Amino acid sequence: MPTCSLREDLHGSRIYQGVDKILNKALDELVKEVRTEFGERDLSEAELLKKLRPYQVMVRLESKCHEIYNKYEERVREKLRMGLYGSVDQRKFEKSLDNARKARAGATLEKIFLKLLDLYKVKYVKYEKEVQIGEAEFDFVVPDKRSAVENPERSVLISLKREVRERWKLTIGDAYIIRKKYDYPVLENIWFASLGQPPLEAVTAMVALCIVVYVPNNYYDEILRELRGAYDLSEQELARIKPFSKIVEDALDVMEGRRQFRPCVVEKRRLRQHRDLITYFTGMESKRGTE
Repeated sequence: MPTCSLREDLHGSRIYQGVDKILNKALDELVKEVRTEFGERDLSEAELLKKLRPYQVMVRLESKCHEIYNKYEERVREKLRMGLYGSVDQRKFEKSLDNARKARAGATLEKIFLKLLDLYKVKYVKYEKEVQIGEAEFDFVVPDKRSAVENPERSVLISLKREVRERWKLTIGDAYIIRKKYDYPVLENIWFASLGQPPLEAVTAMVALCIVVYVPNNYYDEILRELRGAYDLSEQELARIKPFSKIVEDALDVMEGRRQFRPCVVEKRRLRQHRDLITYFTGMESKRGTE
């Protein structure tokens, strides 16, 4: 008879409760490392973390969380080998493990980003209906939804993705929905951020449609060289590509009123170039759950 529940270990409430526990442990480890690296004994946790660039905080915390989760995953595998889950099909087990891994990875990235925003005292709203405008959904709004609706030129809508894949298309879809269906002004206040390397197709489409793209710090110079050499992008469009670490500073500028967005003009030739993508998104909201 099975003495443990595989479903509970992989997909139950523990998977999300465990993210906080793993992140706190990873944070403690990172703080100790930074304290040693800089030889600072008296600085607070926040002061120590600010010695790193925001991108370094994100990447190092995610890496540590991944290491801790791998140990947890190995304990689950050991339970399987001991027969504690009873009779389990190996292929179904691996699929369940992979799904749980992806769910935890996504939840972990969001929580790390929240830590980063809290560290720099960025005011935000996260998740669910609080960051939904019509059918369009975003992961975070700075500073709040009321500002996003009533004063969009003083707010930011952020989509955060761990792996880019096809998910960047959802951001274009959301931009299309609020701009065309709900008459939202076309501004540079829709931001797409990822720790993964976005394909050039994704970057060119987003910046051409007035979406700001934050790419991994170590990929920033490379992507600019590639785009300047092979794509017909204006300097204004290229300026919408930024290193990930800049997102905190930019969000603070918006929150504290140092930056106010002006109308952004999407060139007609860009609309023609990306017509297929834009047309595809008229019904994109109905497919969101399958992406």
